[in-house]
Amino acid sequence: MKKNRLKRIFKISGIALVALFFSLFTWANWNGPTPAEKLKPKNFALFDLSSVKDNNTFAILNTQLQKTSGVLATCLKPADKIVSVVFYPDEITKADIQQKLSTWTNADITLKAIVANGPTCPVAGMMGGLSAMKRFLCIRN
Repeated sequence: MKKNRLKRIFKISGIALVALFFSLFTWANWNGPTPAEKLKPKNFALFDLSSVKDNNTFAILNTQLQKTSGVLATCLKPADKIVSVVFYPDEITKADIQQKLSTWTNADITLKAIVANGPTCPVAGMMGGLSAMKRFLCIRN
């Protein structure tokens, strides 16, 4: 009697999981990806240039970063001695950018951590997880 009941529970659970997967798969493929969803993923890094003593190197550094393959955008603030870089992670890594910055400036460059002060919006994290799941299940890319 217990074996039949256990089999029935497993069978119903399996059917429910298969139905859930197919409903998520259908949802992910219902509409085609938007142009923004078709873009390559990008990463953001912030580097501390406080060890750079010569202020003339900042202009040269910005042009060299913009010429680097895989770097999409840069923003250099000589007053704060910070450079932000948007890059394609499949072409270049944070460590590569940090090494190039150290070579170009002859100084020790550190990665600056981005820490939120105060409360943050939970919707962005949740929507990021949902869009990642949708991208994973979508076969229309």
